[in-house]
Amino acid sequence: MIFSRLAVLTSLAFIFLYLAPTFAWTQSWATYEDSSKGISFQAPTNVVISRGSDFSTLFASVEGVSISVSKRKVNNPRKTVKNYKLVGRKGATGETYETDDFLVRRLNEYVNDEIYIALYVGLKKDYFTIAVSGQKDNPTMDRFLKTIRLGGVYLFPGGLPGHLGAGEPVIFDKLPISPEVEAALKRPNVTGLKPKFEILTSDWPGELHKFSRHLIVLSKPRPGYTDEARRMNIQGTIRANVEFLKNGNIGNITVDRSADYGLALNVVKAIRGIKFIPAQINGVPADVTRTIHYTFSIY
Repeated sequence: MIFSRLAVLTSLAFIFLYLAPTFAWTQSWATYEDSSKGISFQAPTNVVISRGSDFSTLFASVEGVSISVSKRKVNNPRKTVKNYKLVGRKGATGETYETDDFLVRRLNEYVNDEIYIALYVGLKKDYFTIAVSGQKDNPTMDRFLKTIRLGGVYLFPGGLPGHLGAGEPVIFDKLPISPEVEAALKRPNVTGLKPKFEILTSDWPGELHKFSRHLIVLSKPRPGYTDEARRMNIQGTIRANVEFLKNGNIGNITVDRSADYGLALNVVKAIRGIKFIPAQINGVPADVTRTIHYTFSIY
């Protein structure tokens, strides 16, 4: 569905919870924007920054909510967003809305009382991805979403002004890479682990609210096709449950046994190369298991 600018600011009001002005925020927040001023938003001051040759990403966890905002270099941002296929778990919903200045596609995934929201944003010159997850009734998620502005225009209705103690904007794509990111990227790949092959049923992590910092995946290598899979025209998504250990290493890997065996082995090899920062509970690193998806398509 395509919306006018006015529709973007009015038709989504039902999505958001009322933000009580008396809510006690336990962390200080800052206003962030990118160097070209295409996007601005508010997030906690305690953030993790990752950067590569073609991207800059800010990660934050606060009040049981996980936030990430990434700026990436692409040739045609609006076309990239337009061509992106929204794929989610059963029951997921998708929306597309645009103005003269931006095109946004949104994916909403719900399980019980938790929600994952992904936004794919194309401006005339800039491309951003935004992800936020947590409990649906958590006002912190609402606060973050209502501070997002694209080209100076609030993306969602009831936009929160910048006088909430957030101060002057911080240019997030100019911030230095966080030391823990550098340390994680230097960790050697795990070898020697034998994967399990079982039927996987649920792939929702659950209990997101209990983490003081959510798992941060910094890099996720792509598995290659096998010659046999190409010859047999095998396509689809392979799921694997992966244990992300508190020491920064990959633990047990369980692949859905319905997957093509050759492609599954390539998936396992790719998973062993994932770099991440462990989740935390009450500020202490913790083991977590998450489901990783790899989609294979022959064009």
